[in-house]
Formats: sequence, structure tokens, C-alpha cells
Amino acid sequence: MRSALCLLALAACATEPVAIPVAPIDAPLPWLQGCWETEDGLTVERWQAGATTHMFGHSVTLKDDAVVFFEQLRLQDSAAGLTLSAYPRGLGPTGFAEVERSAARITFLNDTNDYPQRITYAREGNALLATIAMSDGSRRNDWRYQPCD
Repeated sequence: MRSALCLLALAACATEPVAIPVAPIDAPLPWLQGCWETEDGLTVERWQAGATTHMFGHSVTLKDDAVVFFEQLRLQDSAAGLTLSAYPRGLGPTGFAEVERSAARITFLNDTNDYPQRITYAREGNALLATIAMSDGSRRNDWRYQPCD
């Protein structure tokens, strides 16, 4: 009798599987997400959140309507911090470790890379600033991006 009651209780609980909504995982740097272009429109960089603790980006620079530079980028979050993996011209990856982060700024470093060794992204109001340089700050190049139209 007890077995029959247990089976009856189990049968009453059997239902169709119910999909449970999964909250999206936040991007590691939500202020970086989106499409960004230089004022002259020649360089465009796009960042989007992945399905996990990743963000993916790519950058294209044009000159006289020809691609003169392109790069794929990946941000991966871990217990040790963020890692930026760069694939310039499709080659790589070259890894850069997070060395400094605030609410709207992050700096990555790889002292063994030929150039760049330091990469910084920062939000300044509606603009995105990107800087590459050697670890000591020499050979600095800056980009100022605005949101794409």
C-alpha cells in the first residue's frame, strides 16, 4: 500500500519540463559595448558581450577605401582578472593581462610583446578613448571614438 501511494505521488508530480529563464551574464566591461568610430570615420571598433564572461571585438581601419588594418579582440574574465587577446591582421593571439581597472577605465600589459606593450581603454562621457604604447609610455598612439551612427 505504501509503495502504491509513493508511485501515485510521483505520478502526480510528473509534468512537462518547464523552461526556466536564465538571466544574461553581464559583460565584463559594459561601458565598452557598442560600435565606436573615429571622428573621420576611418577606424571603426565594435564590442559585444558573449554568452559567458567574454566580450568580442573587432577593429577595421580604412585609407582610400581600402582596409589598411584589421584586428579581432577577445576579453575573457577569470579569477585572475581580465585578459585581452589580440589578433592583429588575423595573427595571434597576443595576450595582455589586466594591470589596472576603475569604473570606466582599464589597462592591459604585456612587457614581452614588441609593440604595443600597454593598451588602455577609457570612457570619457560619450566618447571611448583607446591608447597603445610601450610599457614605459613611449611610442604612444591615441584614438578618440564616438558612438557609430
